Amino acid sequence: MKIGVIGLGAMGQHHARIYNELGILTDVCDTDESRFKYDACSHTDLDKMLEKGLTAVSIAVPTQYHLEVARKCFEKGCHVLVEKPLSDNVADAQEMIDLARKYNKILAVGYIERFNPAFQQLKRIVDEGYFGSLTSVNIKRVGGLPRSADNVILDLMTHDFDLLMSIFDKAPSQIFAHTRESEGIVNSAQVLLDFGDASATCEANWISPVKIREIHITGTKGCASVDLINQTITKYKSFDLASTHRQLDIQNLKGEPLKAELEAFLAEVQGGEETNLASGEEGLRTLEVTLEAVGK
Repeated sequence: MKIGVIGLGAMGQHHARIYNELGILTDVCDTDESRFKYDACSHTDLDKMLEKGLTAVSIAVPTQYHLEVARKCFEKGCHVLVEKPLSDNVADAQEMIDLARKYNKILAVGYIERFNPAFQQLKRIVDEGYFGSLTSVNIKRVGGLPRSADNVILDLMTHDFDLLMSIFDKAPSQIFAHTRESEGIVNSAQVLLDFGDASATCEANWISPVKIREIHITGTKGCASVDLINQTITKYKSFDLASTHRQLDIQNLKGEPLKAELEAFLAEVQGGEETNLASGEEGLRTLEVTLEAVGK
């Protein structure tokens, strides 16, 4: 396979690093030559790079350019993984999906938290009925730079909408958002989502001095806390206030979520194997929820 990375900002550098570690990075493209770090063919002209007949690419350019870049890649026969969100509008996202179908190529969206071992374990025990009927899920994603958008919902909270729809296996029926803006940047948001018999809250900001990525989930039979950074789950089975909790140690499952995501992408490219990768259609569904929370 010939693999390329388009856009070598914060996330693009990680894509290039992992492909390079896997020994399959052949080409990179960015307008800033100072970002060229790997022993791969480096390009400032995307059209020239795509003439090399690449198998697949990661697109990590600013969101507003996703469609323009993806269109060129599909036309040149590339499978595409686009960093989240898929687009900043529904029409462009749908056009990318249509292009992937037209050229019979994979379109995946980079929702990296799907591949966090702690979330994967949480999803397993949800599906196994550990919690009984879910009543609430609360997700906190605060602190952490750099930002890649002017709205924290688009940049950070969109991850959590994807996770929630994976947990509940459906989209919310209603969304209520409260945001805080400073100097044209929405830097703090709290969102309430109605999933019928259960509800969820999401909190995200760039204000907190400490980086937190946590999920707290409650059901009729138990509850749990998930630390996405340390990749641990603490499960509480008993409702006896005097009882002690037991922690599920998943240390052996620890790994780099982005590497797992890119390996899943490569597996689909190589053999059409179905993985947990976010499809273009799932990326569109998450985008619709994200834009509703943003108020667009």
